[in-house]
Amino acid sequence: MPRPIGGYRLKDGTRVPGVTTYTSFLTGDPGGLMHWAWDLGIQGKDYRKERDKAAGVGTIVHAMIDNDLMGHASTTDNIPTADGLEVSKDVYADMLAKADVGYKAYLGWKAGVSLEITSAEVAMVSEEFRFGGTPDATARLNGEFVFLDWKTSNSIHPQYIAQVAAYDQLWYENNGERATSGMLLRVGKDEGDFHVHSWPRHVLDMGWRAFLHCKELYELNKHLKKVC
Repeated sequence: MPRPIGGYRLKDGTRVPGVTTYTSFLTGDPGGLMHWAWDLGIQGKDYRKERDKAAGVGTIVHAMIDNDLMGHASTTDNIPTADGLEVSKDVYADMLAKADVGYKAYLGWKAGVSLEITSAEVAMVSEEFRFGGTPDATARLNGEFVFLDWKTSNSIHPQYIAQVAAYDQLWYENNGERATSGMLLRVGKDEGDFHVHSWPRHVLDMGWRAFLHCKELYELNKHLKKVC
């Protein structure tokens, strides 16, 4: 989810954190990923390439799904190459074969539902709660308004729910509509296995409460650091 150039800003120009800055407090390692990316930068490495190499097959499937949902199924744009992943042609061929299985599983799911993408990567800011975010997509799924998020991960984590719930709040403030559910399209990192996770409205409400607690912890942590 691309962050706007210059970050998220309120109408008065004040810069505010993004959703994942807050939800990192549900990982048990606040700021850990940011430090990892920073450390790679110090070593002269691109964190995106290192992330893709670690995710392997899942990253390829993720890119295929992204291209399809955005209406570019016929293109190979964004799909990591053997050189980009720093693997041999033989290893890459095996990765593509596994990725194809995961992608076909996604296509099978998509064929069984009525799915219409209504927006993609729309950057928004909450003036009331002072944060910003850019959801992967909103959609009509079997006629119901839902949020779609897709990730390369071997498991589900609480911060994913809080993240989608925060996007729902952003959308409500800016567009006056709430989702009936939030959906995560998850691809396994190693084998490219495809999974669909759906969270109903009452779970999103819990996720929003968790997000607010994360936001409070972030602010308290920032102040406490000043007296350490």
